[in-house]
Amino acid sequence: MNNDAAQSTNDQITDETAEARPANGGPTRSAIGLPTALALAAIVTLALFYHQRAGLTYPTPWSDEASFAYPALALARSGSLLAPELNPDRVIHWMPPGYTIASGMLYKIAGFSLGLARGLSLAWLLAGAIPFYLMLRHARPASHGGRTIRGGFDGFAGFDGFSIALVALFVLNAPAIALANTARMETMLLALALASFAFLQRGRLYPALGIGALAPLVHPNGLYFVAAIFVYALLNRRSIAGQASRRTLAIMIPALVAWGAYIIFSAANWSDFAADMSYQFERKGAYDLRSIIFSKLYILVSAGIIALTVFAGAEGLRSRSLLYFAIPSWLANLIGVEMWYKIFEHTAYLFFCAVALEAFGSLSGRFLAESVRWPARSAAVGLVALQFVAFENPLYYFTGLRWAGMRMAPSSYEYMAEGERSAVEGLIQRNRLADRPLRVHIFPEGDALLFQDLDRSMVVFSKPLFTQSEPDIYIIHRSRYEPSGQRRVERRSAKLAASGIDIDDPGALLIARDLNDRWYYRVSSPQ
Repeated sequence: MNNDAAQSTNDQITDETAEARPANGGPTRSAIGLPTALALAAIVTLALFYHQRAGLTYPTPWSDEASFAYPALALARSGSLLAPELNPDRVIHWMPPGYTIASGMLYKIAGFSLGLARGLSLAWLLAGAIPFYLMLRHARPASHGGRTIRGGFDGFAGFDGFSIALVALFVLNAPAIALANTARMETMLLALALASFAFLQRGRLYPALGIGALAPLVHPNGLYFVAAIFVYALLNRRSIAGQASRRTLAIMIPALVAWGAYIIFSAANWSDFAADMSYQFERKGAYDLRSIIFSKLYILVSAGIIALTVFAGAEGLRSRSLLYFAIPSWLANLIGVEMWYKIFEHTAYLFFCAVALEAFGSLSGRFLAESVRWPARSAAVGLVALQFVAFENPLYYFTGLRWAGMRMAPSSYEYMAEGERSAVEGLIQRNRLADRPLRVHIFPEGDALLFQDLDRSMVVFSKPLFTQSEPDIYIIHRSRYEPSGQRRVERRSAKLAASGIDIDDPGALLIARDLNDRWYYRVSSPQ
């Protein structure tokens, strides 16, 4: 057999052969080597560095952070999800409580700070990087009979090079750095979904279901991934038949208990649950999805995804297992239309690239001469790298990362200087009430999380949801690093109008660092 024929045979080894055990003459996989371990450690170090650099400017304290932190704080303080900052009369039901409960348990043990809340998001992202890497490692061609199966993406850069590059892009892309520095639940959802698919990729359905079923309790986007697990089970029902046992079914118990508790809790508060969820669906329904889904760009991308899926299935590419995660992840961003969902789109494209490169390797092994295969494959990797260079604009990584109207400040910049904090605390002290806590509304609402150490008998920070509540004091913080997006500017203008603060009135200025960093206020008549 000539070299080309041997190459073609190796390129076409099926998943079933690749999954065989070494004792049966099947593939072997080397342990993670020192270069790979050092590269992964470097990625974690860079992630920690950028998290520290992001500080309170990438992003600045966000309204959503207050919405999600207050119920968790209430749980830590009183064992209840009733957050008086949001609504003193009832629990808010517009999101499943998984993230709230997980973070509330942490605050109960470690106390609360915005830095800790944001650090938890980074921890979830780094936790998700583990199954992300394991999925790539499992999807690449293995060695068989001492020979490397070629034609896939593993041979592009050596020592897990291509997989390491994708892990770096997963952890260090611009949206991921911002989201890992924001007290939101997307990184927790991503970690759970990736962990469930790492099990699914190995054919272990029940552990995948046990973990994946928790994802919708963190965020409704988890339903996309649960649906993909069931699609996998349907298409691979022969290979997973007979897996059910007492041990495997026991893995499902935590998810079943959690879902049962959530259903009972929601049913007991059905009118509030229905009203809050209706609000969410109406808000999402207001987005013009047709202009996005039927744009030329997404039609082209959709066609490429369909073609890649068909080819990967027809050729039996080992990396096709990544598509079970990539497609629902891509849909979560496409349909969700939220800036924070970009992390799902990025993750999807990274997996699409892995599959596409194996597909290209398979085609090049079949149609190109040996002398031009490696240059062609290197060019394909270069095109992928070029795409991400253009998409991420990494020049800003060193001068101050930028994304979605936000930008990273120099390390010497303080989002809230000590004198500014003292001025806010002094304003609260001067206006404290004898019979009840002072209600203070700060914009951005996330700024209030920087004052959670104040005596709650003196002040409660107000971010009213589904209730009418007139604060006793309005405070507006203007920062040079506040996001510049149009929606953000419009919201700031609306807050100024609602608060009755006239920034041109010298009496409304609480304290100013310079022309760009200023605090304004207005004391209203107490109720």
